Amino acid sequence: MNTKGIKVFYTTADIGISVRGKTIGELFQNAAKGLSILLVKEVKEYKSNKKKKEFKLFAQSYESLLVKFLNELLYLYETDFLYFTKAEFEKINENELKGYIYFKRLKEKAFIPNYDIKAVTYHNLKIIKKRIYYYADIIFDI
Repeated sequence: MNTKGIKVFYTTADIGISVRGKTIGELFQNAAKGLSILLVKEVKEYKSNKKKKEFKLFAQSYESLLVKFLNELLYLYETDFLYFTKAEFEKINENELKGYIYFKRLKEKAFIPNYDIKAVTYHNLKIIKKRIYYYADIIFDI
């Protein structure tokens, strides 16, 4: 599977995505979209209300912020059936990520799950910049 800026890959016992973005924010957006692709195969119907959630995360590196951000999205999906649609970042640097996450609420039994992801891992996670793009490979524990 290959969506613009997102490529799914398989490991022995896990699944991962390779993502890219022209900015760190775009990289985080594509990582969140990639997570959504892995979580849900098909959506038949959403509930009518869209959700917006403010967030503020702190860490010691972009990699740690990315893991925290994706784990937050995973938690909201698992607890409230909130399906990520986009994020707006007000502040993003190596130590802080602040902004808004937008979701659509999935109707129970009106979507087909894809993979049962338990957590986002730090395994081989490194954000690198080559020319005009930032790149990262993210592995998920399934």
